[in-house]
Amino acid sequence: MDSGLKIGDTLEYANDQSVTAEVISDRKVRLNGKAMTLTAAASELLQKEGYTWKTVPGPRYWLFEGETIAERRKRLSEEMDRKQEEDEWEGH
Repeated sequence: MDSGLKIGDTLEYANDQSVTAEVISDRKVRLNGKAMTLTAAASELLQKEGYTWKTVPGPRYWLFEGETIAERRKRLSEEMDRKQEEDEWEGH
């Protein structure tokens, strides 16, 4: 998932944090006993809320430690880029 998540981590649904999913692989979560992607899980829940969107950005609808998976991925990527730049600077 490129988001620093580990198997067994619990994600919270952004629209209702009492709804959770368990990370079961680098690309799948378990929601209500079913393995699915973040996008499929978000889509299923949004449809129950009455939304009829054909596609949804799943990582924007799941939280881990208070930030969406989309935000977390962006932050971790930026931190890696900064570290790489620092390492390159120190090497010159």
